[in-house]
Amino acid sequence: MLMFLALFAFKAAFAGPREYRYCVPIKTVGIDPFREIVDGKMVAAYLLMTRPYISLNSEPGILSAYELSPDGTVFTGRVNSKVRFNDGSKVSPYEAAYGIAHGIAFRPLREKVSLDDSKFKEGIEVIDDETFAIHLKSKIMNLVGVLREALSSGSAHNRMWPVKLHDGTYDPSAPEVVSRYPYSYQNGDLVFTASGNSIRLVGENRCKNADFGIFFDSFQAPMSEYLRIRSNSVRLISVQTNSKRLPRKRRSNLIGWIRSAYQNLPDSMATEKVNGFFLEGESGYEAAHAWDDLFDLNELKKHEWVLTCEGPALEPPLKAKAKVDGIRIRFVPFAGGHAAYDARVMASAIHGSRHVILQDILAWSESRELFSKTPKTVKALTRISESSAETVPPAAKILSDFEKVSQEEGALAPLARRYIQAYSKKDAPLRLELGEFAEHVFVQKN
Repeated sequence: MLMFLALFAFKAAFAGPREYRYCVPIKTVGIDPFREIVDGKMVAAYLLMTRPYISLNSEPGILSAYELSPDGTVFTGRVNSKVRFNDGSKVSPYEAAYGIAHGIAFRPLREKVSLDDSKFKEGIEVIDDETFAIHLKSKIMNLVGVLREALSSGSAHNRMWPVKLHDGTYDPSAPEVVSRYPYSYQNGDLVFTASGNSIRLVGENRCKNADFGIFFDSFQAPMSEYLRIRSNSVRLISVQTNSKRLPRKRRSNLIGWIRSAYQNLPDSMATEKVNGFFLEGESGYEAAHAWDDLFDLNELKKHEWVLTCEGPALEPPLKAKAKVDGIRIRFVPFAGGHAAYDARVMASAIHGSRHVILQDILAWSESRELFSKTPKTVKALTRISESSAETVPPAAKILSDFEKVSQEEGALAPLARRYIQAYSKKDAPLRLELGEFAEHVFVQKN
């Protein structure tokens, strides 16, 4: 017995340090800055690993200064000489500009802003060793606000970052970025070091019993094994109906029932029910535009309802409510082509009183099809997108008008607000926390 214990201790001593896993529940995990962001979960890896162009907190940003010309056609930036790519090299002004120019090309932002290449190739002008200018074409209001969000902590689908270039190109499978943590690529995975601990980014097939992450439903593990830290970062849970499949009355009836399903959710979901997109005191709030939870149960029982949810964690409230009410529902995959469902339930970020979904949804796959019979809602969302939802005035009226017409047409409705939570295994030496602007940081446990 003593010999066995000695052998066990010998093997443990030479097994090497433990490697931890950070879960990003998508098929292919990576930090390619020019990869199109088709799933908001992809951004979890970026928020963990990459520094933003414009920092809104104490961490250094890639730009030390920036400005937009009064006519909105030239964005000028100065590279922070203190920031480095992962390999230790400085970020050149061309690389910084290239990241923004190509970020625009691979983000929904391209529908609002384009590059003016009439004088400079790809609209990029290198002014000196630290300064660059990007020449733009755009007709939207408050372009500086839109760019600031894309370069800092705004819409997940519009975020952008620079990449180290080699002869004008880079390897998308192993890009060098400006990272919070030193990293390397091992067997196709990104492995980084935080406070001396090795952590591997893993995709959905390896998330079971993961050590860290924010998508707990993908862990398939007991909650009792994890520390849970609720952040100030909040997401809106909303539902969009399919106006192509459902007439107006059935859309509103379905919305009322789905809203009722989200009335009393478990504490683990960290949610609070809302009566509108905007809370009292937020821009766009109108007490008269409160949504109700009324529905005709007998009418609902006549049909089978086909639903889709952005993540399995959003399904249980609907399943439980359907069982109690005796309603037939069927779930289909969230992504993919033709919108063969009656409604989709989604989660999207809220920054202040600005809802990312309202700014971006018209650029999302299938949205135009779903909104095909709700022209007033499309017009209102277009106005929000064009004004970036931050213009003052008329932001409050634009937002209020949207809520009114969306309610009239039964198009897009709020369900609840959900606070993002960071999960860490209790036996891990680090804990994951979320900063004020949704950045993911590791803190050494005492």
